[in-house]
Amino acid sequence: MNTENYEQLEMDEEALGDNAPWMQDNMNVIVEFYNGKPMSLQLPQFMNYTITDTAPVMKTATKTASSKPALLENGVSINVPEFIASGERVRVNPNTGEYMDRAKD
Repeated sequence: MNTENYEQLEMDEEALGDNAPWMQDNMNVIVEFYNGKPMSLQLPQFMNYTITDTAPVMKTATKTASSKPALLENGVSINVPEFIASGERVRVNPNTGEYMDRAKD
């Protein structure tokens, strides 16, 4: 929805591209138009997600330890440090798909 005039806009999956899994309800994005048609969008720099599945925490894990795969609530798989457990909220850069840190929300 355009927050200035409340006009509803739709984008097809091709225009969303790799951004589709990162979309959330009520999020603000910047949309680029060409000839009045939405063509692409810019996601926020950071977004918070819950880890739904990952390997158990290793007792010897530290901040400098290696990473392990983790599945986010939106279905995207990212690499997280070994000290991150299932159910934790993490901050992710949706533009690169990289883990940033634990979410503070």
